[in-house]
Amino acid sequence: MKRVILVIPEIENGKEITEFFLKNNPDSRFVDIHICLVFPFDGELSTEEMSEIMQMALGKAESFEIELTGFSISFEETNNFLFLDVNDKNNFLKQISTDLYHELQEVAKLKGDYTPHITIGKSNSVEDIKQMQREVLKINDIKCKAKISKVYSKLFEENELGEIILRDELEICLNS
Repeated sequence: MKRVILVIPEIENGKEITEFFLKNNPDSRFVDIHICLVFPFDGELSTEEMSEIMQMALGKAESFEIELTGFSISFEETNNFLFLDVNDKNNFLKQISTDLYHELQEVAKLKGDYTPHITIGKSNSVEDIKQMQREVLKINDIKCKAKISKVYSKLFEENELGEIILRDELEICLNS
């Protein structure tokens, strides 16, 4: 069973960013703007086991704010990405991610360093990404705040049309 663990930030005045995401990230057809805490992984864990793992990792974590501070690009072999950069001054996202990976042990392994970000544009064309970057710079309020108050586990499934969708598995509310 393939899963992902993520947060969906509540972005202050995020209308323009959301519209940009919907237009430029093909994954927007099945997932909202999000920050992955544990990247997609396979594992035969039950929902109850996932709930226990998430509860252990989150402990007494409280809701918190982050800042969205600008944009960066990642050019990769098969896809190119336009990221909305995340400033998590207190490293809460990194700590939660580290704790989740620790609790998941052999089921999920982080490859490289964890850097929180929001993928708002995606294309296999370098020119498309560069055009997206020019467009995104027109957004007035690049620096804004967002609140993190819930952590989700979502399952990858195929719908009746054979398309991949994400189905909610767990929603854990952080303490207020």
